[in-house]
Amino acid sequence: MSLPEKKPKVNDLLNSEQYKKVAELDHDSLAPFVMENLNKQNIFTLLFKVSVIAVSATVLSQIIIRWDGGTSFLGLLAGVAFTYSIGIFVHELLHLLAYLLMGATKLSIIPKWSQGAVVATADHFVLGKKGFYFLAMMPFLILTIAAIFGLLLSYGFVFYMMLSFLFFHTISCIGDFGLASYFYENRHRTLFTFDDMKQDKSYFFEFVETEPANE
Repeated sequence: MSLPEKKPKVNDLLNSEQYKKVAELDHDSLAPFVMENLNKQNIFTLLFKVSVIAVSATVLSQIIIRWDGGTSFLGLLAGVAFTYSIGIFVHELLHLLAYLLMGATKLSIIPKWSQGAVVATADHFVLGKKGFYFLAMMPFLILTIAAIFGLLLSYGFVFYMMLSFLFFHTISCIGDFGLASYFYENRHRTLFTFDDMKQDKSYFFEFVETEPANE
């Protein structure tokens, strides 16, 4: 796999012969793109499916073992409400933190209600494969670990709220895993991506070696 000497900027991707556009993703078509790549068989899709199965088994077993009537039911409902309010907000903030750690500045959180998603973006900030993996997986890893610790330290209403949050947050990470799957499926290529919020699109470019000019 060939590599450029340094990470390119947007102008390099658009104007240099060393980079070729290979995909263009309209943000209003996120759901089909995610599902297409989630149907691939690779380490990210396997991790997502295993996580959903493991969390589902945990939730079911704890409901069977520790069910406490109305307290448990209200805790589960509170977990759903928490996940799709504060939980989603924290999830996207962690994406923005990942962007900040990599040097991005033009940050925003954009709801995409038609796609059932909320998107954290860094306008015209270029990411390579490793950077994108870091961006995609950071919220899943941090919030999953936090939820597991929450389960170990809680009981009653709070326990069931954390259990519900763990389940619904894991499912809600489907977009992150689908996008990471795209990069993994193209791991033999040197890909870069950036978001253009004015156009409401993401662009993917491949680095291609050019033959040196004959003197």
